[in-house]
Amino acid sequence: MRDFVSGFAHSAAADGDAERAQELLAAGDALSDDFKAAGTDPGALDQAFQIVKDRQADTVAGPISEEAVQAEYMESMELLQAEGVTEADISAARQFIDDLEVVAPGTKATLQATGSGNDPKLVRLVIQESRRRGYGS
Repeated sequence: MRDFVSGFAHSAAADGDAERAQELLAAGDALSDDFKAAGTDPGALDQAFQIVKDRQADTVAGPISEEAVQAEYMESMELLQAEGVTEADISAARQFIDDLEVVAPGTKATLQATGSGNDPKLVRLVIQESRRRGYGS
């Protein structure tokens, strides 16, 4: 977790935003503590953060357009619904992400900016973790 977040923090520091770099490191520590306390599977966590990291690389040339984000959202939701993912599953995942935002402000912005929040593989992992933690029960 620390290695993952430190890349973003180093980027912020290189851009001259030391305050943002510190915020990112603090958010990473808070997320790490949360996942440890909840007993999150480290393998699933590694998969999730690899998806975000891979998707972040897609933004090197610039931010993802709102149109592209919306199109991917629709495509992802159609795919997940075809697999049997329910609105209750999506709602539980959103509640979990809302709570992660409190633990580590900027979580939602990162998911949005990288487009990873619409990645079906990540959505499946978030649904799995949200259900394991009792969201939507």
